[in-house]
Amino acid sequence: MQQSTLDDILNQQKDIGQIKMIKIETEGAEIDVIKGAINTLCQYDVPYIICEINRFGLQQMGTNETELR
Repeated sequence: MQQSTLDDILNQQKDIGQIKMIKIETEGAEIDVIKGAINTLCQYDVPYIICEINRFGLQQMGTNETELR
């Protein structure tokens, strides 16, 4: 399976404009998604990030809710 970061995907797009919200639902890999979106989050000053939390999934990925915050 090919993987890309959100930064890579959005860098390929033209005229994105404003990003008002990012929703992440990855069953435990939320921190990886956020790390792969750091440039996007800073460049677009994204005001809202919504994550659906799966405690078991986070634990399986070696992290927890506190680290995600």
